[in-house]
Amino acid sequence: MTVNSNQDSTKSSPSLSRPLLYRLMIPLSTTILLLVLAFTTAFLMVHQQDMQRFNQHIMTDAGRSLKISLIRNAQMLNSMEDIFLKDRYLYEALQAQDRERLRTLYGPIFEKLHEKYSITHFYFHLPNRTNLLRLHKPNMHGDLIDRFTARESARSGKTASGIELGPLGTFTLRVVQPIYVAETLIGYIELGQEIETLLQAIHRRLGVEMAVTIHKDALDQKQWEAGMNMLGREANWNRYREEVLIYHSLPHFSSELDQFVHGNKDHRHNEITKKILFDNKSWQVLSHSLQDASGTDVGDLIVFRDITDSQEAFVQLAAITAAMALILLSGLFTFFYVMLRRSDNSIQAQHAKLVESEGRHRSLLDAINRSGIFLFVVDGDYRVRYMNESMRETFGQASGKLCYHDVAGYETPCSHCRLEEVIGSQKTVYYHSTLANGRTFNMIAVPYVDTDGTACKLEVMQDITRQRQVEDEKEMLEQKLQRAQKMEAIGLLAGGVAHDLNNILSGIVAYPELLLLKLPEDSELRKPIAAIQESGKRAAAVVDDLLTVARGVARVKESCNLNLLIQEYLDSPEYKALRSLHPHVTYRHQLEASHPVLTCSPVHIKKSLMNLVINATEAVTDEGSIIISTSNHYIDDAAADAQNMRAGEYLILGVQDSGSGIPDKDLIHIFEPFYTKKVMGRSGTGLGLAVVWNTVEEHQGKIFVESGENGTLFQLYFPVSKKGEITQTMDAQAEILTGNGEHVLVVDDEPHLRDIASQMLHSLGYNVASVCSGELAVQFVKEKPVDLLVIDMLMEPGMNGRQTYEAILKLYPDQKAIVVSGFSESDDVKTTLQLGANGFIKKPYTLEDLGRVVRRAFNCYNTD
Repeated sequence: MTVNSNQDSTKSSPSLSRPLLYRLMIPLSTTILLLVLAFTTAFLMVHQQDMQRFNQHIMTDAGRSLKISLIRNAQMLNSMEDIFLKDRYLYEALQAQDRERLRTLYGPIFEKLHEKYSITHFYFHLPNRTNLLRLHKPNMHGDLIDRFTARESARSGKTASGIELGPLGTFTLRVVQPIYVAETLIGYIELGQEIETLLQAIHRRLGVEMAVTIHKDALDQKQWEAGMNMLGREANWNRYREEVLIYHSLPHFSSELDQFVHGNKDHRHNEITKKILFDNKSWQVLSHSLQDASGTDVGDLIVFRDITDSQEAFVQLAAITAAMALILLSGLFTFFYVMLRRSDNSIQAQHAKLVESEGRHRSLLDAINRSGIFLFVVDGDYRVRYMNESMRETFGQASGKLCYHDVAGYETPCSHCRLEEVIGSQKTVYYHSTLANGRTFNMIAVPYVDTDGTACKLEVMQDITRQRQVEDEKEMLEQKLQRAQKMEAIGLLAGGVAHDLNNILSGIVAYPELLLLKLPEDSELRKPIAAIQESGKRAAAVVDDLLTVARGVARVKESCNLNLLIQEYLDSPEYKALRSLHPHVTYRHQLEASHPVLTCSPVHIKKSLMNLVINATEAVTDEGSIIISTSNHYIDDAAADAQNMRAGEYLILGVQDSGSGIPDKDLIHIFEPFYTKKVMGRSGTGLGLAVVWNTVEEHQGKIFVESGENGTLFQLYFPVSKKGEITQTMDAQAEILTGNGEHVLVVDDEPHLRDIASQMLHSLGYNVASVCSGELAVQFVKEKPVDLLVIDMLMEPGMNGRQTYEAILKLYPDQKAIVVSGFSESDDVKTTLQLGANGFIKKPYTLEDLGRVVRRAFNCYNTD
């Protein structure tokens, strides 16, 4: 390459005598032939070595992938066990050795884990490692668990994990964790997953075939043959001397592959084969040793890679290369023959050859320019000596200028520059380079000597910015998927716990209220009973947060004025108490929304506002301010697509503080349930922002968070309601809660909940009867019609609330009813309300709550 490629150089040479042709042609042709043959051979050898290394990398990666998958899945199983150990009912049932209760509590959970995460084993063991319950085989229990992982967990007192060989010849990843109460071991929990799922995933991802063999001395023949028949696999015990085949992904395991089974003379671990033929294909094979959790070598993982296509491609490449070499040799021989012959006769002939050579040079540069590859030359002073056309079109003419300034966009030499290394070592260097404008390039730097003898660097650049962006987006999506799976698992567990707690809390909230109605005003028992009731309400609020996280609370949405909901919170005792505890904080309100109406659950909107204000207040440690604001903003189609929102007008609720901000490492976790930097149980439950997140999601909204050293801003976007009327809040209504002797039937399977509802309704002036099931309720109203039904949604066994109401409607189409539930699938509740039920009340409830919803039921008239 020349710097001034547009200048032609013409040299004169003396005429050559004919003897010169004969003296030079033979040695010159021989030398060229040897060089071309050497280059062709080297090129093919390098290509074959690259192909061999690639195949070995893929096959070796299969073994590494299995180890990595085992580690990750063990961590996943351990995380699941940690979640289960937060359930106090587990401890009660395990201490009582109540097998049926454990099966009732965790049987449905195991079915879901098996379906979603391929969990195949779920155990509870006693402290002496005797099995109490196998959820995957409930009828099999009482045997001693003497596996290594169980013994290791018992020995260390900690979680033990690893793969272990089962008696049926299956490999299972097991995680065993001891369970303690006050430092006393009460048992073990164990989860397991067969590794066949992991092998199939590796088979699909890497495109390799896999087989697993096990040493016979680790198996019992009859049990193994029974296990293989149960799994629908071939069970040939006598096929190999020392091994049995338990799994393979091939359509059939050909006899040509028997040489790779452990115990045969050609078997070598971690040594790739040259090539074998079977099924009319060429294969390479690599064998890995398989060890169980104790480190014992129990078998082999054999990896097969089909190299038929790559070999055919190599043969084609060799043929093409040979043809090109032959063409090149013929061309060079002709070229030198003609050049030497004509050099004796005319300088013009030599000049014509030079012109032809220059044309080839320009054609090559044109081809490079059309490919979009950038090529330039830089000397030791960082000055550009040459740029190809495509690079000039992109970066402008920079010849004679500093490369780091006019090409990369920096003020000083690039930190990743390899100029000195290339010129000093005279070696080719490969690296990545990111320019000041953010574009990323693959760089190939080659030592180059310019026409004036200056040592330079010839550099080839290929833009890989889009490729990097795609890789970053893929990584971000994988992280989001992991967070979503974690949120789903936590929400499922939280919902089940919350349901039971609401039933328990009903007595703690309601009975104190009934006692207070009967005690004189001067009784010394009123204060402690009121404290019990208040504690129950506070616990119910935490349960309500759990229900919101689980997304299972049935609620009716209304058209509400957000500004009025905020004002109600500002007038609440909770807000006033918060201000009194933090006098160093200044609170300001900027309720500027011109269209403040949204369709919402007002209770959860106010709960979200309260959680945000509490968090903002606790973030301001010194003097500072908090701003509560509302505004409207229209999201157009372009912005909606960018933010994954619907286009339209939104109502924005903002809470801004002047605290120290949220660290970036915490920002991505703040909406996860139970994630908190506060002292758990003392200043926070870790549910506040999870409640906010779920509330916004259920209202088809969006949350945006901006945080820095000067504070944090939360913005909650809600779609503006298209309805013009605003529902009046309950605080502005004065209702008569007492009855006039109407007949009410309470239907609930819990005795204390029937008693609570009956006493409350009696105290409000109603005639009350109660039954414990839906079937008895239907029989009761057949004999004695009632004015109103109070029906629990979840009743076991038998008819649930919806089924009960459907049956009674067949008898009395206009039957009034209200639905009661601590936690219910929203579809069931909505269906019951659509059938004609006049209201819904959530456990635990107060006398005022029950009186209001019953009175409303009597005052309303359903119309179709």
